[in-house]
Amino acid sequence: MHQKFNFQQFKDSSVSKLELLETFMNSQVLESVILVAQIENLDSARQRAAQYSHSQMLYNLQLKDGANYIKAHASISIIPKCIQDGMIVEVICQYKPIISKKNDCLEIEANILKIKQLEDPEKHYIDHTALMLQNLKPNRVIFPEHETPKVTLLYSNASQALVNKDFLDALDYQKNYIILDTKTVNLSDVKSLSQTINDIKTDILIIIRGGGGI
Repeated sequence: MHQKFNFQQFKDSSVSKLELLETFMNSQVLESVILVAQIENLDSARQRAAQYSHSQMLYNLQLKDGANYIKAHASISIIPKCIQDGMIVEVICQYKPIISKKNDCLEIEANILKIKQLEDPEKHYIDHTALMLQNLKPNRVIFPEHETPKVTLLYSNASQALVNKDFLDALDYQKNYIILDTKTVNLSDVKSLSQTINDIKTDILIIIRGGGGI
């Protein structure tokens, strides 16, 4: 038999079950593991802790491996000052799922118990994102040959400025690679301008005007 809930009842029930799950998880013995990772957000965590003299914890740390990361926290006394943001470190940590109060969902977070900087990080740390980039196979694709593009140059029939000549001069040698057609129209006449644009069937339409505007 299914229970009929409104949205608030559904949310209350979900939160209640998450709290029961959190209580169960907190009662379990946590497993300790060793990770090699890049530590991030350490400076900002230290700054936040310094703002609150009673705080002895560093929160919102990240242990990264390329594009992958897990959240972490640690006691201030655990991480010595010689450990800095971006360093490759070896950590002993406990991990467990936690309840995200913000999203009402489960997340994984590591509690750092011990940390040390690696002497030769390249021997221990693998940036999987960089590795994938290095292993990319070259796949050269030849651009397909197309017909020479047809271009229409549209400008005002009332302008005294030689905007068409200026534009063609700016194209320089590249005008040899297009089929160019020129048209003039009264740019102030919306109806005539719209009709002219609709009648143009070339690949590219360029509208220019004098007075410095293109």
